[in-house]
Amino acid sequence: MSKEEQEEVTKLIGGPLTNAMRSRLEIHHFKTEKPRSFYAYQKLDKRLITTWTGDKLGDIVQMGPEYRSNMGDKRVPIRVHGINGITYSGTAYVGAGDYVRLQQVKNHDS
Repeated sequence: MSKEEQEEVTKLIGGPLTNAMRSRLEIHHFKTEKPRSFYAYQKLDKRLITTWTGDKLGDIVQMGPEYRSNMGDKRVPIRVHGINGITYSGTAYVGAGDYVRLQQVKNHDS
């Protein structure tokens, strides 16, 4: 969300956005805009992709073997079924944080 958009929302709601509000906005955007690619947070042990506050964006339906990149960090290839009905694939960066980078699968079967 741009600074201008944040200021507009703050005026509309009469105060600053909380983290919970931001998470709800992120989920709404994810469901309605169905992004081609995005970054999110992973919980590999629970097989979930989430917002920063932990709200579910999708289920990890496949995980490949962990490997080390040429940068020395650990990565895991994953496939995710999003709450927006889209299938995504990408990389979970386990050695360098708890985030994932995902892109829509070209022929997703939702």
